[in-house]
Amino acid sequence: TNADLTGFALSLPGIAFLFAVGTVQLALLWIRTGGLTLLAAEVAAGRRPRFWDVVGGNIHRLPAFLLLSLLQTAVVLAIVAIFVGLLAGIYEALLGGHDINFYLKEQPREWWIAVVLAGALGALFALGLLWLTARWLFALPLLILGNLRPFEALRMSWRATQGDAIGLIKVFGLWWAGVAILFAALSALNWFLARLLFNWAGYFPGRVLTVVAVVLVTAFAIGTTMDALGFGVHQFMATPMSLPHLPRT
Repeated sequence: TNADLTGFALSLPGIAFLFAVGTVQLALLWIRTGGLTLLAAEVAAGRRPRFWDVVGGNIHRLPAFLLLSLLQTAVVLAIVAIFVGLLAGIYEALLGGHDINFYLKEQPREWWIAVVLAGALGALFALGLLWLTARWLFALPLLILGNLRPFEALRMSWRATQGDAIGLIKVFGLWWAGVAILFAALSALNWFLARLLFNWAGYFPGRVLTVVAVVLVTAFAIGTTMDALGFGVHQFMATPMSLPHLPRT
C-alpha cells in the first residue's frame, strides 16, 4: 500500500536504498557525460578525439565519479528530507483532524490552504533543485579536465557560477525545453502513425506483430536519439564555459 511504501522510504533501510540508487544513477550519468566532456575539450582545443583516450580516461576516473555522486546524492536527499518534513508539518497542522478521504470529499477551507502551501513549497523545492544544478554545472568538467578531487570540483563550480545561476538556468533550460518539445512531437507522430498501421493490420497476427515491432523499435530509437542529442549538446555547451575556471598550473 501507499502507507507501506511511505513507511519504507522514511525508514533507515529505505533511506539507505534511496541513497544507493541515487548514487548509482548519478555515477552512470557522469560516466556518459564524462566521455562527452573529454570529446568537447578535445574539439575546443582543435585536436582530434581518440576513442581509447576517452574510454581510458573514463575508466581511470570511475572512483572519482562515484565519490562525486555520493556527495551530490547526500545533499539532494538532505534537501528532500527538509521538503518532506515541511509537508508533514503542513499536513499535521491543517489536515490532522480527520482522515484524508474526508478532506478529498468535503474540501473545506483547511484543505485549500494546505493545497496552496504545498504547491508553493513544491515550486520552491523545484526552483531550488534547478538552482543547485546550475551551481554544480561545471563540477564534472573541472573534475575531469582540472584533475580535481570531487569535493574541490564542487567547490570550484560553486565559486565559478556565483551570480550566473539564473542565466545558466535560462540557457540550459531553453535547450532542454526544446528537447522535450521535439521529443513530445516525435512521440505523438509515432503513435499517430502507429494507429494507422494498426488499422491496416486488422486482425492478421503477422501484420499485428510486425506493427508492434516497428512501433517499439521506433519509440526506442526516438528516445535514444533525443537522449544522446540532449546530453551531447548540453555537455558541448557546458565544457567550453568551464574552461576559463580551470586551475592554473
